[in-house]
Amino acid sequence: MSNRLSFLIFPLWTLLLLSLASCSDGQRLARLKRKSVQVLQLPSPVVPEWEEDLLPEDLEAFQESLQSFAAALTAIDPLSLSSAQKKTYVQLKKALEETIRQTAPLRENPARYNLPGRWKALLSNPEFSNQEIGELLKKQLPEAGPYYQRARQKLTAPAKDQCRLALEKHILGIAFIDSELQEAIAKSGFQESEKAQLRKDLHAARLALKEYIGWCNSRMIQ
Repeated sequence: MSNRLSFLIFPLWTLLLLSLASCSDGQRLARLKRKSVQVLQLPSPVVPEWEEDLLPEDLEAFQESLQSFAAALTAIDPLSLSSAQKKTYVQLKKALEETIRQTAPLRENPARYNLPGRWKALLSNPEFSNQEIGELLKKQLPEAGPYYQRARQKLTAPAKDQCRLALEKHILGIAFIDSELQEAIAKSGFQESEKAQLRKDLHAARLALKEYIGWCNSRMIQ
């Protein structure tokens, strides 16, 4: 199921929570357990390990679903449950807390968003030839501006210490762009016209990093 289709389910999930009001606590818990597989798992972006690539609206919908799940779970009185149900209740509560902990950096940690880190890993990967690296950069460099724009949208509660870390990382990232990435373009084996376009895209990416540095700095002094 795609991210977009999965999030169409969340309004239906909210309606289901409303229907739980007429159920016993045990019945509510059983329904929440069935839904927990869907609700407590962050939808995977195109590249699963790059959770920070989630669109802002998808992250917002996911957070809303967590809040609805938490409200429904909180409405259950553990004292009304059987011993087995109490174990399920504790398991769901721990799973909810762990999901919230895992997703918090997407809203709080600006250092989580770090394209130079990805590009550095790409250049150090022995499985890719110089030309393959060039092809990947051709796809990724133009996305730098939108990537950091989405990052700022998702960072609704940026922590000041993480803003400082992000600032430091991206200052190093600009140095990396000016040296190793420039060298990678030179070694790509592309025609000069293609290299010129890559350098143009690299310059735009560099500007996106500088803008993100400015944003992080402004959040540090607020």
